[in-house]
Amino acid sequence: MARRLEWSAPKVSSIETARVRTHPNDVRLLMDVYEVTDEAERDLLLQLCRGSRNAGWWQQYGGKALQQWATQFIGLEDAATEIQYFGLDLVYGPTQTSDYARAVIAAGARDYDGDDVERAVQLRGERRSHLLSEDGPQVWMVLDEAALRRTIGGQDVMREQLEFLVELSHRRNITIQVLPASVGAHPMLGSAFQIISFAEGDSIVYIEDLTSAQYMERGEDLRRYSAGFNMLRAMALSPEASQNMVETIAEELK
Repeated sequence: MARRLEWSAPKVSSIETARVRTHPNDVRLLMDVYEVTDEAERDLLLQLCRGSRNAGWWQQYGGKALQQWATQFIGLEDAATEIQYFGLDLVYGPTQTSDYARAVIAAGARDYDGDDVERAVQLRGERRSHLLSEDGPQVWMVLDEAALRRTIGGQDVMREQLEFLVELSHRRNITIQVLPASVGAHPMLGSAFQIISFAEGDSIVYIEDLTSAQYMERGEDLRRYSAGFNMLRAMALSPEASQNMVETIAEELK
């Protein structure tokens, strides 16, 4: 294998014994040599490669707080250099305040007890501190106006959430736009999603439902979702006008 790929034998050994984290480009070469041709299998292996982390910070959360299907996503999110998010009725998870997140989690997880909810809230808070730091990825959110007007957790909780979004909009690595209800029909109706991009130039589309998640990495899928997100950005209010709308809705909740 080392000869075929013009690698050193120690590099191959380090990969085989999991002493180093494998780069996606290396995984592609290995799949080519091993004649892995099934697209679904190739996509899965690349996702596992990107999501792998030795002793990742999220691994301390187990059980109901971190479902198995979500473990891979947080690893991918942690490795991202850019995240594009379109939200229909919720703000982006890492930008949720603790009280807002608590209301969302409690409403959607009927089998959680109080401790389960609190651990899930702590996990979301950890995601917030990692992703929204100054050296975090570029985050571009387009939020449907409905996500701002759905009063989750009561008026005080929702107002605090909106005020936090205004605060975030001043950070250099975060852009927030609002898609007003007045735009009517648009190309991505009914399709909340994220596009996660990585330093090596690859991207995936991530779509989540209540109990599972879908990852799309094929060229046509990426092109369609990227084009859709660009259309949403063009149809949405400017970042400045969006900030004004968020502030106005927050004032209405006083």
